[in-house]
Amino acid sequence: MMRALSAAACARLAPPTAASRRWWHGHRRRVPARALATSSSAAASDDERRDVASSSPPLPRVLVLAGPTAVGKTSLSLDLASKLDGEIISADSVQVYRGLDVGSGKLAASERRGIAHHALDVLDPSEDFNAGAFVDLALETVEDVVSRGKVPIVVGGTGMYLRWFVGGRPATPASTPESSRAAKEEVRAAAAAAGWDGALKLLRDAGDPDTADRVATNDWYRVERALEILRASGRPLGSYAPESPPPFDFRCVLLDAPRVQLYRRIDDRVECMVCDGMLDEAAMMLRRGIAPGSTSAASAIGYRQAMEFLAARAAAAAGGGGGATTEEDLLAFVEKTQRATRAFAKRQLTWFRGEPEGRYRWISASDGEEAAAREAMDAFERDDDDDDRSRRAPAGGDAGKATGQELQELKRYVARRTRLADAKTTDRALARVDALAASLVDRPWEKNSSA
Repeated sequence: MMRALSAAACARLAPPTAASRRWWHGHRRRVPARALATSSSAAASDDERRDVASSSPPLPRVLVLAGPTAVGKTSLSLDLASKLDGEIISADSVQVYRGLDVGSGKLAASERRGIAHHALDVLDPSEDFNAGAFVDLALETVEDVVSRGKVPIVVGGTGMYLRWFVGGRPATPASTPESSRAAKEEVRAAAAAAGWDGALKLLRDAGDPDTADRVATNDWYRVERALEILRASGRPLGSYAPESPPPFDFRCVLLDAPRVQLYRRIDDRVECMVCDGMLDEAAMMLRRGIAPGSTSAASAIGYRQAMEFLAARAAAAAGGGGGATTEEDLLAFVEKTQRATRAFAKRQLTWFRGEPEGRYRWISASDGEEAAAREAMDAFERDDDDDDRSRRAPAGGDAGKATGQELQELKRYVARRTRLADAKTTDRALARVDALAASLVDRPWEKNSSA
């Protein structure tokens, strides 16, 4: 049943003011120089937005629901959209592609409960998509949703998309494949010699001690990106002021789950995707001449592994000596994909732990969807003057980290077969792999890459 909103809540959903429309059409200001592009700077911009909101008409509220893959964001977002009369905007870097449905966990139209979904099926898998393109698309969509009196609910786990969307785009030099690769190699070489501490020492010695001191443990991406910026410009990350955040009151929650529970959900989801059509979607990209890892879509977790698996099976079929795919072959691919997805979820949690203090309220999926929905609703409806920051995760704190008991369980962790425990299901999957491999023996992705 739809929840009635108070008059004050309705006021928060009013269409954008003339000031916010002027902002949207190009009048962008810079934040003060003290608001640096680090964890503390992003926190400052969040606070500045709330200070402005307290002395001027309320900004339209936007609910952001983040979290690692397979944690349950999709189901919770439908519940929240029903309660808030909202529309859902995807912040998923793969669901934006047409034809990539099963492997991205995209809801079928028939499963969306009549709730409008945006930023799905926008691009062809041959096209690239990045954080800047997402911000443009998402802000335009939020403006439209708010203008119609609805609540925008932005849902996804792509951390950089959400950081730029909520906190403003950075004014840092653009990354290039060459500069990114050079920084990664430099950081990994330092880490090979002295571990995580060696990577931080490299960054400090290069000239960015502030980022080295603030970065969350094992957040390799941030160290690599900070070093890339430093090498490209000679300036540390903190010397760049981000653009002003958009004129909305972002209420951000992050759905988390105990690590073993999350990993079980991931493993089951991977098996379901393999059985339900992800291999066909991977074959579609290969058939169109898209090589594994050659585009954003072909680099996505799950799709890349599926494309590489099918490419190997096609090569074996073309050579005439590969024979039929065995159960061991299939399970090796499934387990590789499960490991990669679990590692991805761990990186997502590391990323969100490094976000500014107070930006996200961390809520647990382990108490059930109803309890999680109550927490998210509270975060959305809570007034600024009674905001309980103690219920939010401190930057760099323990939120999202595996507990001591979980670490012991993870040492003994072994994936359990679910869908593929059934012999008939496994036989069907094997037959499908061989049929797809046979359709790919001419290896069009190799011809395209050599053209």
